[in-house]
Amino acid sequence: MKKSQKEAQSRPYSGIKVSLVTLLCVTGVAVAGMTVRVRAESNTDSAPKTGQVSSTVGNTFGSETTNAIQNSPAAQATASANTTPQGDKIADDRYVTITSKNYSLYADFYWNAKTTSKQVYGQTFHSTGLYRHQNGSTYLSLYDRNGSWHGYINAKAVKVGANQGGAWLYDDEYATISKAGRPIFDSLAGHVAQQSDAYLNQTFKVTGQYNAFDGQRYLSMYDSQSQWVGYVNQNDVSVTKAPQGVWQALYETVEVTSSNYQAWASFDFLSGPHMPAHTYLAVKGEYHHSNGSIYYSVYNLTSGKWIGYLNANATRKIDSPQGQKIEDNRYVTITSKSYPLYADFYWNTKHSAGSGYQWTFKSTGKYQPPVYNSSATP
Repeated sequence: MKKSQKEAQSRPYSGIKVSLVTLLCVTGVAVAGMTVRVRAESNTDSAPKTGQVSSTVGNTFGSETTNAIQNSPAAQATASANTTPQGDKIADDRYVTITSKNYSLYADFYWNAKTTSKQVYGQTFHSTGLYRHQNGSTYLSLYDRNGSWHGYINAKAVKVGANQGGAWLYDDEYATISKAGRPIFDSLAGHVAQQSDAYLNQTFKVTGQYNAFDGQRYLSMYDSQSQWVGYVNQNDVSVTKAPQGVWQALYETVEVTSSNYQAWASFDFLSGPHMPAHTYLAVKGEYHHSNGSIYYSVYNLTSGKWIGYLNANATRKIDSPQGQKIEDNRYVTITSKSYPLYADFYWNTKHSAGSGYQWTFKSTGKYQPPVYNSSATP
């Protein structure tokens, strides 16, 4: 037998060409930062199975070489990165609102608490990444509008918003539009639908709120016909739990023109006194109720006693109810403790009843009002 034939018989794997590059690929190890593709050369059309190639590598180069490659720093780093319990970070770009008070925000996945969800309840954050932990839960990495990191939180503690407005939260209150020239939005993406001027001083039902990523609170408003009006910044309204809205300043004298109305003792609409036509009343404030009506807080024109809340539709305004000033030049002494001194004819008290008792003053003018049906005044 020739020498070349003997050498061929002594080579147990003459059908497969194995190089160093092939060895590294078969073990699946990245060496010196490079990932190398498996390449096996065979005299046949079918590539060898993985187990066969690994056996070939071990038999050809020995177990020490194989172990050295598998235990290399690059191989161990790769294995470690793939076996952390939280898994790899998955890119996220959502805005989430904290809706539970029962979770922690963690500084790491060793469960060191950074803060609690109770402390940031209702706030909206930017989730920049998520982790699907081997414990079955998903954790979000949260940042605020200033770029400050707040930690990892269980996804069950949040609701996802459609945009930077965050998620809808239940609300049950009333908002009175108190500023003119302010925007009313039809989306939380910032599109302005109309200005507040058309609704100035009106009161609307609030059914939901959004604590946006920018730190502002937006209210979702409905009118008395349950028609949606839009979103308004809380800073542009006066908020109350009362359906009548907030008290608004108004001082005038009115005449009752319709006998179809009565005064209410409260906004639970408990019956108060009936108001006959041609009764004259002092108004000290009004309420623009969410039911669409305006109610005056009315007082007895003579005694100043509060009567109740009266629908503004039952009245008309009396201009200059005090009449014209008539010159006077007398000295008068207060002889009763039953009357206050008023600062104006809107019946704002300057001195309480009895405080000027037996004092003497100089009268420089007097007002003779028109003759009213005072007997009809409650």
